[in-house]
Amino acid sequence: MRKLAFVTSLLILSVSLSGCGLMEDAFKAGIIFAIIIVAIIALVVWLARMTAKSVAKKYDLTWDEDEITKENTA
Repeated sequence: MRKLAFVTSLLILSVSLSGCGLMEDAFKAGIIFAIIIVAIIALVVWLARMTAKSVAKKYDLTWDEDEITKENTA
């Protein structure tokens, strides 16, 4: 009986511990994927800001924070 309990507990531990390794790999892949997505979003935002600045410079558009707040309050 004692031998059966040992084999059963060894089997349960081996199955549950291998699941931890699988979850670790899944979390690592998730973190890498999240970093890639954040980098892509940051690149898109940076490109949008650069484009907006170049368009504003080309058409001589200036945005003054004081003028915007005055228009909104008036």
